[in-house]
Amino acid sequence: MDANGQLDPRLRRVLVLANPRAGSERSGHVLDELVSALRARGLTPTVCWQLDELSQRVAGAEGVRCVVAAGGDGTLLEVVNRAPHLPAAVLPLGNENLVARYCGVGRSGRAAAEVIAAGRVRRLDLARVNGRLFCLMASAGFDADVVHRVHRKRRGHINRLTYAVPVARAACSYPFPPMDVEVEDTGERLRGSQVLLFNLPCYGGGLRIAPEARPDDGLLDLCVFERPGPLHLGRYLLAVVMGRQGKVADLQRRRVRRVRLSAGRPVPLQADGDPAGALPAAVEVVPGALNLVVAPSEPRP
Repeated sequence: MDANGQLDPRLRRVLVLANPRAGSERSGHVLDELVSALRARGLTPTVCWQLDELSQRVAGAEGVRCVVAAGGDGTLLEVVNRAPHLPAAVLPLGNENLVARYCGVGRSGRAAAEVIAAGRVRRLDLARVNGRLFCLMASAGFDADVVHRVHRKRRGHINRLTYAVPVARAACSYPFPPMDVEVEDTGERLRGSQVLLFNLPCYGGGLRIAPEARPDDGLLDLCVFERPGPLHLGRYLLAVVMGRQGKVADLQRRRVRRVRLSAGRPVPLQADGDPAGALPAAVEVVPGALNLVVAPSEPRP
């Protein structure tokens, strides 16, 4: 990549990580369209259907233009962790595709090929939780418990309705244990029942919990819901929907570089909609770590 944010035109190989379980069963033709359109532009695509295959090809990568995440946000998560030194592109085939939506990328193989051929790159921040990179956000608490429940039962394609039963069961059984949050930048300590850290102002279902979050400011937006239980969680979410989260006294918000999360009992953790283990955890921003291939006329987020 040159100083103007353009990929080297001599790089012609394109690796594609395809998630066979992402989105609907009709996503295959969009991937085929991407492969054909890349070839038509003189590029050489290689589709990897397994994570280990991508890791092997990245290890010996020469002349690779970029790695395409053909799936949802979890697929991009695998790309940035397995090929952190290579530019990434997205072909949104998942259910939410929050990074693609933020950057104005549509579900079109032909359009994605044009973006990759044009080769414009935007440098964005990533974040890291316990050594693993993520793009969007990480959280500990109720929603992470739902993510763990969904992935334990997952056997194939999922959609938003897949989350309905796990959400209902978590609402009835999740104990909302207290968590301690240490902001290492300042030494401040907070306590809450739900903790979220945002790199982008995106969350599933269109909720904008941290609308001021930016992926190029070297900071994460921390949100701590102090009070436990489904009723308080519903109150916080109602405030978010109404855009009044800044007026809720027991919803703490900070801008941070690194935090440590701990609890007296196991609390589930998720990153970009995938399970990420359990507390304790350290979460930190990694400024400018992602080179994302975007459209030359990328809309302002």
